[in-house]
Amino acid sequence: MVDEALAILAILSSHPDGKAAIGAADAVPILVEFIGNGSPRNKENSAAVLVHLSSGDQQYLAQAHKLGLMTPLLELAQHGTDRGKRKAAQLIDRMSRFLEQQRQQQEQVGEVQTQTEPQAQNEDIEPPSISNLDDT
Repeated sequence: MVDEALAILAILSSHPDGKAAIGAADAVPILVEFIGNGSPRNKENSAAVLVHLSSGDQQYLAQAHKLGLMTPLLELAQHGTDRGKRKAAQLIDRMSRFLEQQRQQQEQVGEVQTQTEPQAQNEDIEPPSISNLDDT
């Protein structure tokens, strides 16, 4: 029964309304669980749903990453069905690009903070005033 339900979700997730409904149902934790512990068909259909959900919407990739998707996904890419391997490869590619974007954004934030810190330190230094110059 679960195989059929996931197959239907995979079909529904390819339509914008179906994708929105699946996303609203907070299905990502269950999909990640099936990719890790489901039957071969459960794994491939769960991966297919995640491929559709993550198309143009990185929030699902972020959530799946936090739930530990990469390890079961790598396992699926190596030992899954042919379709499961293809879907896993797509997700790994998307996840890799997403994580690289996150890393670059963090580096940019770090650079901005580094650039503003010396300026903030300089603000603590009192500029010379006329009264300070008279004392010399």
